[in-house]
Amino acid sequence: MDKNTKSSLSFISSEPSPFVINPNSPPAEHRAVFTQFRDLALDAYLQRTPYAQEVIQLLKENGAEIVNDHVALRGFSDISGGGVRMMMRRLLEAYGFKRGNEILISPLLLNCDWFEPPQDSNWPKIFVSEQQVNELPEDAQEIMLPIIGNYYSNDPLEELPLNQPAQVDPKALFTLLETSPWVFSSVQHDALLALGEKYPEYLPALQYAAWTLVHGHCWNHFTVLLNTLGLSEFKDLEALNDYLREQKFPMNSFQGKEVQGSSEKHLKQSSTLANFITHEFSDGVRKELGGSFVEFIERFFVDEEPFRGFLANNARGIFASTNR
Repeated sequence: MDKNTKSSLSFISSEPSPFVINPNSPPAEHRAVFTQFRDLALDAYLQRTPYAQEVIQLLKENGAEIVNDHVALRGFSDISGGGVRMMMRRLLEAYGFKRGNEILISPLLLNCDWFEPPQDSNWPKIFVSEQQVNELPEDAQEIMLPIIGNYYSNDPLEELPLNQPAQVDPKALFTLLETSPWVFSSVQHDALLALGEKYPEYLPALQYAAWTLVHGHCWNHFTVLLNTLGLSEFKDLEALNDYLREQKFPMNSFQGKEVQGSSEKHLKQSSTLANFITHEFSDGVRKELGGSFVEFIERFFVDEEPFRGFLANNARGIFASTNR
């Protein structure tokens, strides 16, 4: 999948997901802006996530129809109580998304929102997780809060004319979300993770914090919907996982399980491990760190209604994909 053919529209189905029921229908001018942003974000994600490129190419070679169920991004609450969830709510509701139910992932100190796209679009759901930094140990807060500051409370979207969504520059929006706003040293990064030895119960939350400080609000993962692949050999998520393992993809396992959830819970999810990226810190030190990954999801129906949401326990397992 080279740079000249990597536009999202070249492999994402133009058909909407059957697991979306949001009736909002934004005008064509709004759609054009958000679609251009989505394509830029997807191209950047693919460049840093070779596993996603390779998986998509394999599935397409088998004749699969690729529907992007959701993407995810991470963030924080800041010193004054602002946070990524409100920032993304303002942005996404301007383009017709609707907010779903709140999800709490206690071990990671996360409050999460998910946003459903218009049902007549092929845009993904967007899952936004926000770490409550003030619930971390004080010595972790002492490292993090001077870095985060009042980023969200100072309204990073102020320069975007969200009251006129058609006038938003998709490249400016992409740059805002793709580039981490936080500058910090390798010493601070390592000190934050080292607190996991002092507070082992907080280690997963500290791993989340370190990843997010490095990567900011870029796409953490892209999710392929199993239900619409159209491939009879992958009758369930377990069969797809078996195939991917045979193809030598490193699959994420959490508490001994590759598949999170079950048909009884109306949702199954799995993922690869994250690809490594090289990151240079403010002190010039370069480290190989976990980046983004690709996820797979199988959805079910509840009393003939499509299950559209997410499960906290499933998400907890998927988050471990970046702990490399």
